[in-house]
Amino acid sequence: MVVRECRWPFPRGEGHLRFGTWHLFGNGFVPAQATNMTLIAAGGSRLFAAGGFNGTVFFRDPGDPDWTLSLLFNYRFSPTLAALSATWTGTRWAVGSNIGVFLSDLGQSPWTFVDPGAGRPLFLVPLAMSGHVLFANFGAPGSTIATSRDDGTSWQTLDTFNVITSGLAIHGSTLYASRFDGLWRRSIADVADSESRVPMRRLAFAIAGPQPAGDRVRFTFELAQAGPIAIEVFDVAGRKMADAVRDIRPAGHGEIEWDARHLTAGVYLARLTVANAHATARLVRTAASRP
Repeated sequence: MVVRECRWPFPRGEGHLRFGTWHLFGNGFVPAQATNMTLIAAGGSRLFAAGGFNGTVFFRDPGDPDWTLSLLFNYRFSPTLAALSATWTGTRWAVGSNIGVFLSDLGQSPWTFVDPGAGRPLFLVPLAMSGHVLFANFGAPGSTIATSRDDGTSWQTLDTFNVITSGLAIHGSTLYASRFDGLWRRSIADVADSESRVPMRRLAFAIAGPQPAGDRVRFTFELAQAGPIAIEVFDVAGRKMADAVRDIRPAGHGEIEWDARHLTAGVYLARLTVANAHATARLVRTAASRP
């Protein structure tokens, strides 16, 4: 691990300074030629980072020895593609780039591309989250502030103006925008009000009981409506660890027990799929029990 000292002042008493020490957090970026990092974000138990201009992104979970490389274009080289913002919506990762939005349940390949700009040059796509509503800026020259209530799959225009917006942030019921003509703000109480008038039917999914889990894992879920479901378990590299568990379940609460004896000790991600909706849960596995 390389350690670099950075002179970052913090006041400590009158006329005195103390300096923090910064550590280079991970060596996995260098082989991917992504030392020019463009974002860092955290969601659930996962850290997410991006660097370089070839569509390279990285993820890291607690206990991982280093960062794992992914590519936004699903392992296809894409020069000049840069991830510039990212947020965890509660069910998936949304990444704003200079060409559009990329979506992934696990924050890794496979990624789904959404182009809300309809082919327009986008330049920057900052993201912000408030409750169940995802906000983004699209378009250049000019800006289109849009909202999504389905974790980035579809977008509705909120505002448009002729100045480029480079960043978004939300505090309470106020949306802030850093624009090329200054820092602006607007109330989003009207967006929250319209959201509250539409009942949100969100998918819930979790691992029951304490973790690390043993040989038997119990998945719990809440379904908005009856229908077929599928549960899959992936390792941190995105490899499926077993055939999907499939069933047809009624709306409401449900549980499924799963045999995890074939899993080695480590961190995994379980994904529940219902129709076109997904939800994920982090699964930590102990060493397999001996008979």
